[in-house]
Amino acid sequence: MNSTLPFSEPINATTSGSTCRIDEVKNTPSKDSWLWYRIHHFSPAWFAGVMGCGITSTILYNFPFEAGWLRILGLIFYGFTMILFSVFTTMLLSRFIFWPSQWRAVLRHPAQAAFLGCYPMGMATLINTTTLVFKDSAKYPHAWIACYVLWWINVGLSVASCWGVLFIMFKYQRRSNVNTLNAVILLCVVPLLVCASTGSLVLPMLPQHLHMIQLVVSFLMWANGEILAFMLITIYVYRLLRSNLPVTPMLISSLLVVGPLGQGAFGILHIGVSASLVLPNLIGVPAQHVLVSENASQFLVYTTCFIALSLLSFAFFWMAITLFSCITACRPGYTELNDNEKSSLASLPGPFAKFTPAWWAMTFPVGTVSTACTQLYKELNLLTFGVLGAIFGVFVVFTVLLCLSGWIRFGLLSDDLFKIAETETSPKSETLP
Repeated sequence: MNSTLPFSEPINATTSGSTCRIDEVKNTPSKDSWLWYRIHHFSPAWFAGVMGCGITSTILYNFPFEAGWLRILGLIFYGFTMILFSVFTTMLLSRFIFWPSQWRAVLRHPAQAAFLGCYPMGMATLINTTTLVFKDSAKYPHAWIACYVLWWINVGLSVASCWGVLFIMFKYQRRSNVNTLNAVILLCVVPLLVCASTGSLVLPMLPQHLHMIQLVVSFLMWANGEILAFMLITIYVYRLLRSNLPVTPMLISSLLVVGPLGQGAFGILHIGVSASLVLPNLIGVPAQHVLVSENASQFLVYTTCFIALSLLSFAFFWMAITLFSCITACRPGYTELNDNEKSSLASLPGPFAKFTPAWWAMTFPVGTVSTACTQLYKELNLLTFGVLGAIFGVFVVFTVLLCLSGWIRFGLLSDDLFKIAETETSPKSETLP
């Protein structure tokens, strides 16, 4: 099966075992309908937009240099993200209800299966902003219950999207060569890191007897996600060393590597702060115990700051590599186009020639770096990190607006974006075990 992936290079995927034809469900709505065509070929990749808009609301509401109008803009993005999440959830569920065979096709497709991780990440960004809005509100003393329940739902979805999708990758997906490995494989791992960060944000709102389990689960998810992310990043670096950079329109997707680094830094910072608040107040632990001492709490905060700085240093490096790659691809006379690129949505030289879903890779990963820098600014009181957080935050806001305009042009006014998903999982061209 040859297909063009929205966040990755064209790959060849074969499957083992017995094969059967996936047939369209009878008596489903007509493909000629504008709405039903979009529902039929609605890809989980659209939730990357929810992630981008969601982290934009968090950045604006929690901007390093606070201003009332920025919080208002953050709330506007928060409401818009909630609408997007609700509409997209309805469309995705409708696709699988009216065309049940598409669920199997999505799971077996190497790119679309990984994009399922975008769903819990989009949900987590909404929980984050909800927590920031209501954590200090005396008018809603029970808001923590909603955040706590939603977080546990997000835990289940994140674990399922990571462990489940990785198992499917190991079991069913076959790649003919190293060129088929790309940064999209990280999308199924990052939900663990995002959910861990959300757990540490929700923790201060909770009753004291829930603190310890919240802290432990958050750290376990962070550790699991970060270790898996570094394993997959290592594989991706090997692919780059072996086969060079991705094809031109997909260069921007290399920024997906920044996601687990920036989110990991933000998450471990909040986990460290939460631990410094929780451990000294452990019930039933002797006052002289090493865990509850003031020095231990300070040590935890400093240690997590050093871990966050290490992750951010790697994130800055990878952002520079991606920038150099894009500059190289945009130089005059650069026309390295293969047949797959010529037939894709981005059919001109350079990664910015025409809008593709890969552009959303510039939003959430860079947004995680912005939130991590902002948190370091608050913990270390270093103005440099505040300025960096603001710069990256402004970049994310404008990039999100640009990507939204691309959605309107190529998703609403035309069906170019949906043709990509149709090519990937069309029952007329798929043969799956």
